[in-house]
Amino acid sequence: MKRSALLSTLALLALASAARADGLDTSKPLSCALAKASQCDGVAQCSDVALADIDLPELVNVDFAGKQLASPDRQRTSPILVIEALDAVLLLQGNQNGRGWTMVVERATGHLAATITDVEGVFVLAGACTAQ
Repeated sequence: MKRSALLSTLALLALASAARADGLDTSKPLSCALAKASQCDGVAQCSDVALADIDLPELVNVDFAGKQLASPDRQRTSPILVIEALDAVLLLQGNQNGRGWTMVVERATGHLAATITDVEGVFVLAGACTAQ
């Protein structure tokens, strides 16, 4: 009985890995819609904010080949310094103008979680990405 359960578990893990492999990857650019934002100060006091209030676009394009994040009009860009395609997520990191940022995209669903950090605090972002 234990061997059967182990084989079933291994089969399910293999199917889950195959499903993730069919999800988002770095072969195509992504279009990411930012849906929610919070701003946290240096002592972790957080409050919800509108994207417009913190001067962030609602859409961000991820160009893996060019290693760049960009607004749809390409007026705002940020270099991507790290791209890691892990089993379950795509991990992107960069920095610009004294701020560091990290973006994690779930490969199977496109769910996005991101942070932008400087010495004064952090912005926490949530959204979703699709392949272009």
